[in-house]
Amino acid sequence: MATELFAPQRLDALHHLRSDKVRELTDHVARLAREGTPVNIGRVAFTTSLNLVSRTIFSIDLTSLGDHGRSKEFHEVITGMMEGLGTPNVSDFFPVLAPADLQGMRWRLARLFARLHAVFDAEVDQRLRGRDAGQPRKNDYLDVLLDLAASEDRKDLLDRETLRSHLTVNTTYLCLQYPR
Repeated sequence: MATELFAPQRLDALHHLRSDKVRELTDHVARLAREGTPVNIGRVAFTTSLNLVSRTIFSIDLTSLGDHGRSKEFHEVITGMMEGLGTPNVSDFFPVLAPADLQGMRWRLARLFARLHAVFDAEVDQRLRGRDAGQPRKNDYLDVLLDLAASEDRKDLLDRETLRSHLTVNTTYLCLQYPR
């Protein structure tokens, strides 16, 4: 992540992307202001940050400023994960009770992670199909990870589950850096 996402040359190369997303955000807010429609600042900031992350990783926008349904879904998943991971659990104090999952934390978090992983799996599968069909590389973070997964010396280290975990950690971390 440090060498591919935060390297100075990568950040410089993605400057236009950040500028485009800020321009989209200001245009959207200006349009809503002209219409007299209230702006949910948290939602548009979250959507913009999510799209910055998804463009960097997948070369696509996972949602749009006008798509309140998909943006709301991602917002619910990310905030649900934050709340679930930050809420004290009875098994934190009494580890012997952990298998019982008395508060249903493990169950709720598993459902949230499954929703996020379904999105990631769809993007990975689409990219793999595109590669098989001879589509050009996008040279984004997913291409770097898929190249690593395909290399002989790393094939066993980067399976689908590890790829999902890696994308989950990086996406969640990057989304949490921005206001909700």
